[in-house]
Amino acid sequence: MGVVRPQLTAPPKAPKALLCIHGAGGSATIFRVQTAKLRMALRHEFEFVYATAPFISKPGPGVLPLFQGMGPYYSWFKKDDSDKNIRVNPLENVENSSANASVGERLLAVNTPVQKVIEDWQKNNPQTPIVGVLAFSEGALVATLLIWQQQMGRLPWFPNMNSAMFICCYYTEEATDYMRAESPDGQETLLINTPTLHLQGRQDFVLEGSKKIVATHYLPQNADVLEFDGQHHIPKRKDDLDEAVRRFLNMYKY
Repeated sequence: MGVVRPQLTAPPKAPKALLCIHGAGGSATIFRVQTAKLRMALRHEFEFVYATAPFISKPGPGVLPLFQGMGPYYSWFKKDDSDKNIRVNPLENVENSSANASVGERLLAVNTPVQKVIEDWQKNNPQTPIVGVLAFSEGALVATLLIWQQQMGRLPWFPNMNSAMFICCYYTEEATDYMRAESPDGQETLLINTPTLHLQGRQDFVLEGSKKIVATHYLPQNADVLEFDGQHHIPKRKDDLDEAVRRFLNMYKY
């Protein structure tokens, strides 16, 4: 009698998915590597859907030397290459855009690639809805703008997110200025009610901005802040990652 070999089967798909938005000067491929430990910890709960930013750019903070040769690198907002130390208005991101173009029109450059990856996923995976966001650095600012626009009823294609995890979120006053100008009811409509977990590195160069975006744009009762001993990167210590995963899952199931 021949040996009966076990039949190999693919692991079952998780019943839901997270939209993953990389930081400035990164890529979907790089972000997959950066989030490997988070993906492993959350693999039974979520699939992961990675979006790619629209603009080719220089490598972002912390990308080199680990990801040397893994370009091209992409950013969500255009940078002024004439002065590498100056960051232009991040919402002015459409190529050849005129000074008269509205911020809403400029946001199309950000929204378009995200919309495509979401619609492609929904078409090919109708039984696995996108229910949350995992975003890093500039990508976390992008996610903030997307969730806010959806909350305001302006992005019918963007899923109603159950929760979000933001890591080392970049912030700029221009985002708040835009949201304030577009808010009919003043300060109250600047606040996002989606439950969010904000991971903040104590030595991160964007720490002040990370704190400000939480204070300015998220309901205090729905915004959980977890500080970790680190700089501008995804937490590396097992204890920090375990705590982040625990809080996120508790938040999602809440």
